[in-house]
Amino acid sequence: MHAQNSEVALRSNADAIHLHVEELDCLFNSLDHSPLSRRALDPDAVRYLIDSVEDRPAGAPLALVIHVDEGDCSHETDELIAQAVRSHFERCAQSKWRELRKLFRTGRRTLIVGMMFFALILAISEFVAVILAREGSVRVVQETLMIGGWVALWRPMEIFLYDWWPIRAEAKRNQRMTQMAVQLVRPEGTGAGPTSA
Repeated sequence: MHAQNSEVALRSNADAIHLHVEELDCLFNSLDHSPLSRRALDPDAVRYLIDSVEDRPAGAPLALVIHVDEGDCSHETDELIAQAVRSHFERCAQSKWRELRKLFRTGRRTLIVGMMFFALILAISEFVAVILAREGSVRVVQETLMIGGWVALWRPMEIFLYDWWPIRAEAKRNQRMTQMAVQLVRPEGTGAGPTSA
């Protein structure tokens, strides 16, 4: 019966994710008492959806088919549920974009500090070379100072080369999930057929 009802979503050529809940409240975080359209999803449901989306080909349209055993059967409720799902991932996407902007601000600040420190190290290294020109240890001292200078640049280099990629990927995945078609499916005889939003 569920396979038959889910054909509505599948006909749109979307890659359907199937989620089964006993009642609609199971879909949401029990600690969030916001209006239905703004409620946060249950963490376990979110993890399942994210894992399912990451298993799908990138760029493929998505559909979420929620199989509900019990609960309000009105079309108005179905529309609110669809809105709640999309709003949840919209907030997640916005949060990740903010995190990315904050990371880049940190990267710029640490880069400025690192470059200033590196310039200071270069000046000190040149000064040491003049003072200890005849000492055999001058090379060791210069190399040690240069290592310290490069260490000061480690954090901004890490940010700009590596740290921002996963955050951007999460933001784009969440943004993709805001475009997901949402369909509620209930057992026959509950008073409402499959609806999509």
